[in-house]
Amino acid sequence: MKKVAVTLLSLLFLFSATACSNQSSKSEQPSQPVELVKVKADIVKDKSISGTTIETEGKDKGKEYVPTTLMYDIKLKNITNKKIGGTPKNSIEVEIVAKDKLRKTMKDAIGLNIFDEQEYIDSDIGGIGYGTSFDGGLDPKQKGNYQLNYELGFDGKEKTDKQVYAQTPSKETLDKIKEEAFDATLVVKEGKKKIAEFDLNKFDRK
Repeated sequence: MKKVAVTLLSLLFLFSATACSNQSSKSEQPSQPVELVKVKADIVKDKSISGTTIETEGKDKGKEYVPTTLMYDIKLKNITNKKIGGTPKNSIEVEIVAKDKLRKTMKDAIGLNIFDEQEYIDSDIGGIGYGTSFDGGLDPKQKGNYQLNYELGFDGKEKTDKQVYAQTPSKETLDKIKEEAFDATLVVKEGKKKIAEFDLNKFDRK
């Protein structure tokens, strides 16, 4: 009987240890599959980043204009043991969702919330747009770079009969936009599925 009792106790101990191990493994799984490693925001005027707009008529026909651009430089890391994205249907994409303060500043500055694609479509303000560059897939533990560019306006462009071109905001307003650029949420998607989000106000940028 003593031998049987010892065996039963051993089995109970083994079961308990296995259960604890499984619970520990589950608790160690990351809540989001990617980690935000770096995010920087800057205001630049660089045609290698945003391209140019060329005047097609009038006395300034052929003149090249470079927009002033709000640029986000982002680095993500896949912290799982499986690949994320990597195909046309499920590539990794990122977007900025502005909070109230940044959204209001943008509307006051150029007349629309530049982070909302539909507002671009509905607006009669022409010439400005946005662009992205990104790593569509990340292998396990791999880091990837993502860049989001939002055009703010042009220097020297005038209103025409056909279209209204956004003017570059004042230096004071540009400084305010840069200061508030992190009043936003960074959303990460794999295809159409949201897999992570980060409050940029809470991210340690040091």
